Amino acid sequence: PDRLMYEIALLGASDGSEVDFIEMETGSSVFEECSSFSRTKKKAKVTKLDTRRTRHSAYQRAEVLKLDTQGYEIEVMKGAESLLKTTEVIILEVSLVPINKGAPPFSEVVNFMSSHDFKLFDFCSQIRRKDGVLWQTDLLFIREGIIPNLTAELTKENWG
Repeated sequence: PDRLMYEIALLGASDGSEVDFIEMETGSSVFEECSSFSRTKKKAKVTKLDTRRTRHSAYQRAEVLKLDTQGYEIEVMKGAESLLKTTEVIILEVSLVPINKGAPPFSEVVNFMSSHDFKLFDFCSQIRRKDGVLWQTDLLFIREGIIPNLTAELTKENWG
């Protein structure tokens, strides 16, 4: 319990920036969802994750960071440059179908993470629509060098 921090906040790339925030039952985001579900739009100010973190002296680094912001993950991480330097594992929800207007595509998320020395390591979930289309997944990224013995070679020990 003393190593876990849980806080609800509207996070973004810079402190005090005002955004349109769309509140929905389970899909609230800065990026509006392409659906007919009811929603409320309001103006709100964002805070950088690095700023929120500095308010809690016990939390100067994170081993694992999990973000589910309906497509706003890159903007949140832009406001967490300091934290990203000490984080080892990051789990992000990413859409493969453009559900939220303005949300970056899968490839842009992977490229952003790669530019911050994180490698895509695993797909943690597969969320499919009723028609079978894979539309969201949780991606597990690991900081370069955390698992030093991963190789591309197939051997008797690591294959089937």
